[in-house]
Amino acid sequence: MELTEKRKVQLAVFILFVSSIIVFAGCADACSSCKGRLAFGIAGGVIATFYSMVMLVLYRFKEDLADKIDLWVSMFSVAWCCAVVGVNTSPSSVQAGILNVYYFSWAMFFASLIWFFYAATQRGFVEASQKGDVTFHFTKEGNTGKAVPADADPVEAAEEGKAPTAVDSTAPPPSTE
Repeated sequence: MELTEKRKVQLAVFILFVSSIIVFAGCADACSSCKGRLAFGIAGGVIATFYSMVMLVLYRFKEDLADKIDLWVSMFSVAWCCAVVGVNTSPSSVQAGILNVYYFSWAMFFASLIWFFYAATQRGFVEASQKGDVTFHFTKEGNTGKAVPADADPVEAAEEGKAPTAVDSTAPPPSTE
């Protein structure tokens, strides 16, 4: 069964949702006096649970709104989960000994990363081929949807009034001969 891009995004958000519930429940279970890193572990899981739950509801009932904000929320999610995994898996934290928290913190991070990748793919910022090649398209004005080959002559393009604004990372490098 082949999943569509939208379903892959929703699956990543669902994995984030389940993982974040396990993280905050594991931290809360170990909490006798919630201070410092343990309190941040609980907060990290609760906040990730909240925004992933909101996005799941939006995907279900307000898909047009979800499509407008999911790239930005997924970027926040990657940064947030990076902080959570850093705190929860550091050797000096209490959570590092709780295996559910340790592994599911990483699951949160990778689910966020996958969510961001598929959200960026839907907008054309990232292009993945069947061969596994990935092309990134970044411009000053935003996404043009078209890549400029890496071997394009910038002087020629500047003379025509069109400087290359994106780079095709799958193009071979220009020869030095």
